[in-house]
Amino acid sequence: MDAIYVWDYALRTKVALNSATQRRVFEGTLIRHAGGYGCVHPWPEFGDAPLAEQMSLLAEGKLTPVTQRALHCAMIDGEARRAGVSLFDRLEIPRSHWSWSFSHSTNDQIARVLSEGWPAIKAKGLAHHGETARFLEACCVVAGETPLRLRVDFNGCLDAAAFGRFIEFMPLKVYRRLDFVEDPFPYDPDLWNAVRDRWGVRLALDKGWRDGTSGFDAVVVKPGRRDWRAVAEMHPNQPLVLTSAMDH
Repeated sequence: MDAIYVWDYALRTKVALNSATQRRVFEGTLIRHAGGYGCVHPWPEFGDAPLAEQMSLLAEGKLTPVTQRALHCAMIDGEARRAGVSLFDRLEIPRSHWSWSFSHSTNDQIARVLSEGWPAIKAKGLAHHGETARFLEACCVVAGETPLRLRVDFNGCLDAAAFGRFIEFMPLKVYRRLDFVEDPFPYDPDLWNAVRDRWGVRLALDKGWRDGTSGFDAVVVKPGRRDWRAVAEMHPNQPLVLTSAMDH
């Protein structure tokens, strides 16, 4: 393997980024390899090996899913740099959703969402799902007559009963704008099918995508974690939703 150069960094946030952790500091490593750059940014909360272990294994020539994708990114970046081209030339990126940040100004974000015509907002759901419902209701108020849709990712922090209460007591105006809920609780095909049938909501699968058989309407792909082609091959009849892994 060619030489790999590394630069450690730390990202800091004012608030928790999701329901899986209360961390405020997120460490990662930028790598340079084959003339290009990649990023190693593990999330131990979601099953990744810690950063020190990732880099120790990489030094031994052993790859993890995270370092494998980082090296792949560096390879593609290096090829483009040598060719003197931009990877974004003539590339039309379809507009998906605005990833809401609770650490940034609410007014500034909603102003951009509406002025730029974003079709949907995606926010992280909380274990105290009443707070999430109130946030979504506030989004409905400011959305007015626009067709803004709402997406929520609970990172599996609820159970089926809590998710049922979240939907049952949700204001109708929120329910009508709800596009999908990602990972409301840990994937179980029988339970996911049951809540879809009971509440008429669309579900998106992220964690457990390898074992997913039924009970969901879309599959989430994080290119920093997995090749979208592998996901598409495993779920050929489901739409894919591409998103970041909250990395660099």
